[in-house]
Amino acid sequence: MTPVATSLDLRTIVGHGWAESDHFTTVEAERARRFWHAIRAHDADLTRIRQQAGALVQRRTGANWCDFGSLGLHLNLPGSDVDLGAAVASHRWPHVRAALADCTDYLGVVRTPFASVRLAFSWRIGQSMVDLSVVTPDTYEEARRMLVRIDTGMTRDDRIRYTWVKHLLHVSGRKEEYAAWKLAPYRRFCAGLGPFQH
Repeated sequence: MTPVATSLDLRTIVGHGWAESDHFTTVEAERARRFWHAIRAHDADLTRIRQQAGALVQRRTGANWCDFGSLGLHLNLPGSDVDLGAAVASHRWPHVRAALADCTDYLGVVRTPFASVRLAFSWRIGQSMVDLSVVTPDTYEEARRMLVRIDTGMTRDDRIRYTWVKHLLHVSGRKEEYAAWKLAPYRRFCAGLGPFQH
């Protein structure tokens, strides 16, 4: 990808852990605003994919599901994955693996930031990747509470600035800083979480 010229000091912002209004010039803030609104114009397509993926999960497993990722928070980039979470008691996890075996790739057992583990699955719908985390009902509710805290804590301007920084790091190939920045909302609004693993 081609880096985008910017007046932002990305290293300082990532080190600070948040994108504040005083990090942005008026021109940079307007660029960020236009970018964020342009992404929103494509949300309907990703929302349809999310519903299609969720319907598959519910049909095959009987599990409740919700958005576990950036789309639901309006923090996604063009080409972002669709991330779902599904609540299934751990004794039924072998059934879930069997039910999804012919339509997803099973990625294994991964630790969550809630001192628990999840089953990870992935598949493609059209040009979009779908990632599914199957977790216990308790972890599912913890994750939903976490997402509500982020959603209610972030203003629209927070989302605009955050997403613009995320985009700039992504197109610049700054992988370590990008990975750290993706976790910034979780660290800011949900103190005490354990490490995220993919």
